[in-house]
Amino acid sequence: MDRTDFTTDDLLARYGRREFLRNSVLLGGAALAGISGLAASGGARAAGSDAPEKKEVRIGFIPLTDCASVVMAAVNKFDEKYGIKIVLSKEASWASVRDKLVNGELDAAHVLYGLVYGVQLGIGGPKKDMSVLMNLNHNGQAITLSNQLKDKGVVDGASLARVVAKKEREYTFAQTFPTGTHAMWLYYWLAANGINPLKDVKTITVPPPQMVANMRVGNMDGFCVGEPWNNRAIVDNWNYGARAAWDLHPVTIGANYRHHDEDISTLNGRSSSSDDTYGVNLSHARDAGQTSLGGSYSEYSHVDYGTAGRGTSYSVSLADLEQFGSRRQSRLESSVNYLRQDYVGQPSDQFTAQANLTVEHRPTLTSSYGVTFDRYEANGLTSDNLSGQAQLQHRLYE
Repeated sequence: MDRTDFTTDDLLARYGRREFLRNSVLLGGAALAGISGLAASGGARAAGSDAPEKKEVRIGFIPLTDCASVVMAAVNKFDEKYGIKIVLSKEASWASVRDKLVNGELDAAHVLYGLVYGVQLGIGGPKKDMSVLMNLNHNGQAITLSNQLKDKGVVDGASLARVVAKKEREYTFAQTFPTGTHAMWLYYWLAANGINPLKDVKTITVPPPQMVANMRVGNMDGFCVGEPWNNRAIVDNWNYGARAAWDLHPVTIGANYRHHDEDISTLNGRSSSSDDTYGVNLSHARDAGQTSLGGSYSEYSHVDYGTAGRGTSYSVSLADLEQFGSRRQSRLESSVNYLRQDYVGQPSDQFTAQANLTVEHRPTLTSSYGVTFDRYEANGLTSDNLSGQAQLQHRLYE
């Protein structure tokens, strides 16, 4: 699939308004893409008329800076010049965008580049032939780590690898979509620093607007996402709280509370937020493994430039590590996590289950097997993702 960058005017001049609308079914995040074969599928052309076949084009977007091209085109009425009307639809997640594009609820959308390729290959949803027509954004992405990791001395990938290697607990990192560019960058960065993203840490899928809230309540230790959510996490640092733990060996019980306030003033107005989070965790350590159970509940409110909203979220997670064999040469890690969020009457549910088995057959030969299941539900839509992997590693020397 070759990619060539054009402006909207270039495309209109090259194909005409009717052909442009017929082919422009996906806007890539940041890329403009279409479903191949739509033009070939036909459609009556009114004789002697160059009027668009659709007067209204429903375009979905996720709240990210690279949706600005689509939003400003509608706000500034650039669409009227071409005889159409852009109807914007704010979506909850990339999975929701994908599903609505495939089933026809959306005519177009601002979409991750990797999501388009995933649908093209049939590994990120129903298989569809895609064509990327326009790139919207190359920059504005980042990997953000939590203050808890900072307190442990993590300042870069190398120091993160040292903390993860201690295996004090399971560390969780989030990306926005399994075949998206954020997942690719996160996995690459972790692997480049000696951290296997498929077995050394847990990775989950979280919609971009929910990244900071999940970091705040302790559901993750880091994430990769587009702006403005990385910058939001940086300024989101006015908080206080308390934490207590009881060591009743081999059982440890912990409880924590955090209150957070944020107030930002810009030329566009004032944005503020406040939330309270309560958490509890229980862990049982054994010679050959460890089991931990945790939960959290959060109430939060936001006022973004005059628009107010309130929400709640809670999560429950269970993780287990077992080592067996005469030399503890086999290691099984498994976890399940449930997250429920309800913000301004828009609830979402996410369930994630993951298992990884590593076997050292001999000092120079190791095999690993992993499976991950993720279900996301929001606005009446359900998105299921199941993936597996197997790896055989042979070293020539001990």
